[in-house]
Amino acid sequence: MDLMPLYQATAKGELLEALDADPDFVSVEAAEQAHADFVRAGQEGRPDIGYVAATTAAFIRMRLGQREAALSDRFDAAQALFLLADEPTAYDAARGEAMQVGALALEVQAFPLIFRCWVLAADCSWFGCDAAGIDRDRLVRALRDCSDALDWAGRLPDLGDQQRWLERLASLLGAVAGEGMSQVWPEDLVLETDSLLRRLSAGSDQLPVGLAFESTGGAAKAAQVAAMLADLESRYGAL
Repeated sequence: MDLMPLYQATAKGELLEALDADPDFVSVEAAEQAHADFVRAGQEGRPDIGYVAATTAAFIRMRLGQREAALSDRFDAAQALFLLADEPTAYDAARGEAMQVGALALEVQAFPLIFRCWVLAADCSWFGCDAAGIDRDRLVRALRDCSDALDWAGRLPDLGDQQRWLERLASLLGAVAGEGMSQVWPEDLVLETDSLLRRLSAGSDQLPVGLAFESTGGAAKAAQVAAMLADLESRYGAL
């Protein structure tokens, strides 16, 4: 099936009209093909194509009544936006999309998807903070998002199928907590950041022992993250 007319319509913001004009595109086959195109775009390093394909898949699945699958595709589109971002406001937009997907996922109690949304939101906050030259307000938001992501990790019924996202969160936690601990915070932020760092220390217990980081640095990365978490625990652990 040639989905190029739909992809062109998506890029122009005219996907709904295109689906109305040709209902044959509203099919499981088309949705699965669009998702496969998203995966292929990721393998080829083309998040721009991935965004269009994932967005198209999400709209088709919504027309089919496959709400949870549609949210998963929409989350894929948010990931593509994150990869496309290169300045603070673009990261803000990607975070906003992740938060919207998470709110909708809460309505259908798709807890693993909610967890992934929080991890992506935290990633957006951290990269936005870095792109803004370690803006303190953005750093506070990154600390808060990491804390919320850890809360949701603790609610997952099965950690095993979220290994890659747990590793992503652990790596992110090491970076965000490390920057948070290195700051000399002004008086109006001291109490809030202290509380957030203590939440991170307590919440890090939700991370499984022995994360391997096989695709993101291996043993060296695991040792780096472990050292940062140990420092966090020593400074902000239980009194």
